[in-house]
Amino acid sequence: MTLKALENRPGLTIIVVTYRRMEALYASLAALMSQDLRGIPSELIVVNNDSEAQLRPSRWTKLGRLFRANPAVILVNSRFNWLGIIRYGMVYLAYYDTVLILDDDITVLDDTLVFDMYQTLMGLEKYDIVSGWNSIWTHWTDTEYHYVDATFKMPEVTQLTKTDTCGSGISMFNKDLILHARAQQHLVIRERAPAGDMALGLLANMLWGGTTYAIPMYGRAKFHPEWAKSALHLRPKAYTKRGELYKAMLQTGYKPLITRETLAEESPEMKLINNVEPLVRPW
Repeated sequence: MTLKALENRPGLTIIVVTYRRMEALYASLAALMSQDLRGIPSELIVVNNDSEAQLRPSRWTKLGRLFRANPAVILVNSRFNWLGIIRYGMVYLAYYDTVLILDDDITVLDDTLVFDMYQTLMGLEKYDIVSGWNSIWTHWTDTEYHYVDATFKMPEVTQLTKTDTCGSGISMFNKDLILHARAQQHLVIRERAPAGDMALGLLANMLWGGTTYAIPMYGRAKFHPEWAKSALHLRPKAYTKRGELYKAMLQTGYKPLITRETLAEESPEMKLINNVEPLVRPW
């Protein structure tokens, strides 16, 4: 039997994962529905990780009314809190080639931001990633790693910037990047579920030779006041598990940015490395 190749479907699938942050979710979705995608074919999937609440169209709540007014939104209610790894599970079901994963606590402020991310990604290589929550590793030992941030909260990020990690909760990429079993064994790890979402940025280069980029986003997105409610990074040992994941990937083939190419002193990467105070975490 001859296997038929998967059909290419240019366009964008947006996946929003939510857990007990209804006000944040409403703000996020209202902003997404106001985006000017300039004709890009798209779909919006909303995944609810809270088994005690059901998302559905209704005339009795503002979220319910939003869903009633937008019947094309795909609603997925889970009976289990899969934490961040549900993002990747939903990527496998995405209709379009390009996926934007967005956390429910991020509100997009600029109605052209999603289009700009898409256009930027289309100008890069297939396995590259663009994100608004990145970091560059600057130094590491057997016990700790140092890094500088490159996030949408920083006015210093003014150019497309090569990085190491990215938070999948504000990242856009071609879904083929994670469909291979080699990617799944790093991303879909239940015992490291609070940290597994952070493997994405490293995998782009580790498996496919791609690059993870920070896109300039200062003033174009913000965290909702509910950002700390049920936040994964505030769970016990979240950063410990993240460090363990990073170290394991470093030991099995990941080459940090500063070791795989020479960066010019005037590059956006070196400007951050030289001017932003590094953070230090154990691993």
